[in-house]
Amino acid sequence: MSEWRGGISVFIEQDNGELERASLEILTRAGELGRKFGEEVLGILLGHEVGNLVKESSRYGADKLIVVDHPDLRHYNSDAYTEVMAYLINKYRPRYLLLPATRNSRDLAGRLAVRFRTCLSAHVIMVDIDEKDRKLVTAVPGFGGNIVATVVCTGGKPEMATVSPGTYEARPSDKEASIIMESVPEDLIRKRRIELVEKKTSPMPDLSRAEKVVVAGGLGTGGVIWN
Repeated sequence: MSEWRGGISVFIEQDNGELERASLEILTRAGELGRKFGEEVLGILLGHEVGNLVKESSRYGADKLIVVDHPDLRHYNSDAYTEVMAYLINKYRPRYLLLPATRNSRDLAGRLAVRFRTCLSAHVIMVDIDEKDRKLVTAVPGFGGNIVATVVCTGGKPEMATVSPGTYEARPSDKEASIIMESVPEDLIRKRRIELVEKKTSPMPDLSRAEKVVVAGGLGTGGVIWN
């Protein structure tokens, strides 16, 4: 197998044509690191009929945007997404892989870390690269938020992290990424089918993006206030 070529890859999460904005936040940060360290930035988008998402994702700092379009990738599917991502990682051999710390991407990140026997920093609130040895450096908050640990990836490739939503600001770049439409072996997807029976969207706001979360409790009362 070929050596790891370097580069920063970012998994761009979508579900049924809805883009997870945290992916663009991470792309923006990856673009900054790519320019600083001379690393190519690859965005990876899996889905179906995602032309509008391709255009949107191409404007946030990636040098190249790899797209796999297939009907069975419209919705997140643990097995199929893991197989397709593993295929792309083995083909492009990036040194770093960043994903949003969302439910689906956390599931995918854990599976890929086991597959490649590599390190994975979870729910990080800072992503950087060490100038001396080019190791991935992240900051992970402790429970309660009073302690922040600096974590350095010391073994395995790609060096991975899931980044908490809202950690960075998504800012459009002056350039657009070049688009690479990838095809993968059909059996990677077809033998792992998923049928959507019903999908419901919760009316609750996304608390991960709230600036403040106030929890009130007492005898006969309780609730959550967000703003």
